[in-house]
Amino acid sequence: MSSTCPHLEPCGSCPLLPLPYEEQLARKQAHLLGELEGLAYLISQPPQDLLAPPVAAPQALGYRHSVKLVVAPSSQGEPLIGLYRPGTHSVIDTAGCPVQAPLLNLLLDELRTLLRTPHAPSLYHEATRAGALRYVVARSSWSHEGGSSHVHLTLISAQEEREALSWLALALKERLPWLTGVALHINASGGNAIFDWSSRPLMRPLWGEAHLTSHINTSPPPSLGRSLTLKASAESFSQVNPAAASLAYRAVVEALEPHEGLRALDLYCGVGSISLALAQAGFKGVVGLEESPSSVRDAQDNALTNGLEAHFEAGLTEALLPAWVDRLCDELPLVSAEEGAPARRAVVVSLNPSRRGCQASVLDELARLSPQRLAYMSCHPRSLMRDLKRLAKRGYQPTRLQLFDLFPGTPHYEVVCALS
Repeated sequence: MSSTCPHLEPCGSCPLLPLPYEEQLARKQAHLLGELEGLAYLISQPPQDLLAPPVAAPQALGYRHSVKLVVAPSSQGEPLIGLYRPGTHSVIDTAGCPVQAPLLNLLLDELRTLLRTPHAPSLYHEATRAGALRYVVARSSWSHEGGSSHVHLTLISAQEEREALSWLALALKERLPWLTGVALHINASGGNAIFDWSSRPLMRPLWGEAHLTSHINTSPPPSLGRSLTLKASAESFSQVNPAAASLAYRAVVEALEPHEGLRALDLYCGVGSISLALAQAGFKGVVGLEESPSSVRDAQDNALTNGLEAHFEAGLTEALLPAWVDRLCDELPLVSAEEGAPARRAVVVSLNPSRRGCQASVLDELARLSPQRLAYMSCHPRSLMRDLKRLAKRGYQPTRLQLFDLFPGTPHYEVVCALS
């Protein structure tokens, strides 16, 4: 299956889209093998023996359930909603984007129509910094049972044109019965940051819900357990491809080999997707650490909603982790699984950092903790290889790497790496 897109050349986001999907997947697997071969001198198995078959996205098109787009006027004053042309600040309108979920395209089309009316808020001019509406963040829910069913929209405005922005939110509500809420974020700062994190309050609902709820199932087949219900507030991170992400989360749980008596640490935990999957699988004393306060609040709510026990803390992982390592070192003795094997503690660790990977101090603390197993989910193979090199020097070897295609049409992918 391959696809073309009218925005393909000027947008540049999905250069692999014209290729048959099988070829896209093969190219990504070859790229991952090439990255891993750079570590051949440090790892105990041949790189090709560590690679599992890649996991295809359940959908090659219409998979993207979260978008952050620029809003700007054209030279004729028409509203443009899309992306910057690579290397410029010229906005390309991406109407009908084939990788976006259909409900998102319907929402954005309606938004374009309403922005042409005299009641609409003014559009932001980057050069003069005049006008109001400058970005939109749109997300659609997802579940294994029913696909996408609800959408949430956040308007990012440089100034509070209260009457016009409220009118826009209510007009969308009247036209789109599956829209669950519209939030407003004021960002009058310069530069290209979508959110102004210094702004308080960060979000203000114009109507409806302040978050979006999805349902994922991370239990392995053949006996799939109950789904996890996960809410993500407007300012919290959510996966663009939840269908493929749920498969990766399942692989993380399997890599950590759940059995009775094991504790679990989940670093860079977001809204608690992996933490709660670990708790559901039987791990005890699950602790999630996350930088984003809104994500931690969502994770705490998600634990209550799902009836699962997990503790979440907000702050930089490198700042919070040493105290937890001290505590676990006090509570859990070092034990050897068999004679002559290195002594380890009855704890496992999941890591899912941003593209920059882990701070070296985080990996030092994990070496001090001596967990039985690690599972590292990465969206950037270069930083993953750097961290695998650091972990190898601290005694941890990769035992399996598997590519999960969360981003069909693009060169990007996720990797789940098991280490012991």
